[in-house]
Formats: sequence, C-alpha cells, structure tokens
Amino acid sequence: MNLLQNRLLSVCFLLAVAGSAQSMVLTDEMALESGMTPVDEISMDAQDLEGIMNFERNEYVTTIPSLNDIDAVIKSHKQVIVINKAKTGKDAQTIRVYQDGVISPLNEKRTVTQVVDGKSIKEIVNEPKEFVRTSTGREKKETAKSGRKYFSTTPKGFFRPQRIYKMYYSNTWKTDMPNAIFINCSRNDFNKECGIAIHGTAPSAYPDLGKRASGGCIRAREEVAVQLRKLVMDSGMGSAPGQYALKSEGYRRDRVIKNSVSLDLLNRDSGVIMNKKIQSWDTVIVIYE
Repeated sequence: MNLLQNRLLSVCFLLAVAGSAQSMVLTDEMALESGMTPVDEISMDAQDLEGIMNFERNEYVTTIPSLNDIDAVIKSHKQVIVINKAKTGKDAQTIRVYQDGVISPLNEKRTVTQVVDGKSIKEIVNEPKEFVRTSTGREKKETAKSGRKYFSTTPKGFFRPQRIYKMYYSNTWKTDMPNAIFINCSRNDFNKECGIAIHGTAPSAYPDLGKRASGGCIRAREEVAVQLRKLVMDSGMGSAPGQYALKSEGYRRDRVIKNSVSLDLLNRDSGVIMNKKIQSWDTVIVIYE
C-alpha cells in the first residue's frame, strides 16, 4: 500500500468518526487529540456556564469577543489572524489576516485552462483572496466510549500562538496535520498544551471547508496553512533558513524552535494586554462568531 492510499484511508477514518452518531466509536484519546473540551474540566465562569446551557440545546453561542474589541486589537497589533467560526452567514467559516490594520490577502491555488494554438493547457496559479474558507469545531456535545462527555468546540477569544510545527503527525488519528499552529487554550496557564491548532488538511477534505466539521481545530487548505505558518514565524525571528531550528518530537513531528520572542500575554476575553511576559510570536489569533 503506497503513501497516497494510506493518506486516503486516514481521511476516510477521520470522516467516519466526525459525529457522535457515526459507526466508529469515539475514544477519550481521539477526543483529546482532536482538541475536544471535556465537560468536566470547564471552569464555571459566566461565559462557560452560558456555553454549557446552550450545549444542552446542541448549540454553543457566546458574545465574547465583541466586535469593538476585535477592531481595537486589529488596529493596535502588527499582525492579527481573524477566524469566524459562525455556522452561517457571508463571513462564516473564514480566515482573514490583518497586518498593521490592513487586510493582507492569502493565496489559494486554482487551476485555469488556456487555449494556445488550438490546444487546451492547464496551469495552476495563485489567486489572492481577502479571506479563505476554513472548517472549525462541530459545536456539539459528544460522548466517548468511556461515557465521558466532550464539546467539539473551537474556543473563542484572543490567543497567542503557543507552539508551531512544520509537520505534526497525529498518533491517534494516524494522519498528518501539516503546518500546525497551536494556540494557548488555558485561561490561567499559557504553557498548558491543548489540541486546538490551525493546520493544513488533505485535498480530499476540501469540500468540508466552509462547514463546521472538526473536533475543534481550524482547518485550512495546504497552501494556506503554509502561508499562515510562515507569517507567524516572520512575526518572531523569521521563516528563512537560519532563523529557526527544528526539533524532532517523534515520528513526523518537527517542532519549530529558537524562533519565538518575548511578548505580553493577552486577556482571552477582551484582548487587553496583561502584565505577564510569555514566549510566543507577535501575532494575535482572534476567534469569534
């Protein structure tokens, strides 16, 4: 069996467990590596309580962050990645990048056909777009085989990149998550790792872009994920050779190191700068709906 066949099988496996009512059973390990949030670990602040009550109706809606706060962060930070995880609407399930308060287009590959001397010639070109489609969490309460309940949600708020991988292989799902940018999920501990990341997805999963279809991660086309990773690295020490190093963390896990800078932590709900220094990249990741 070749690499392509293995990859296609991995994608089919992912799709098979995409919902709680699928034929394959969701395990705790699968849920946690997908970035799902255990119900019993959610803090009982007002925002999370609102989320829990709405999850009982199979819908997760909170008003944080506000559009005014998002606008203020876009204007006051060098680089901001804005992700709209809404289910419906013109801007739903999109990613935008702002640099110095102005939208910076992302390139998507597109195949165009030209007729030259009576012959059709296909060419792949880069098409700049102000926003690209993504796929975020399903926003549902799901139950693992153990009976433990999880929220397949993409958290909302203002985040800093926590760790970056040129390649990240999921040992649980047996599939690649290339160009992964993990965010800081914890409100109290920046270094606490979680499974939520912006990452590339296989072309066979591109039809799901624009829909809520993940366990919590933010999926993007492969070429878009590469651009996002390089943009974030450029807000640190740079993405050119010699400006970073790679550390192997196991099979097909290549973590970017020696590339981050000292920055201020942000309040997750408001985006206000807090009096606490962290090692990260000078990029703010905003997730809202």
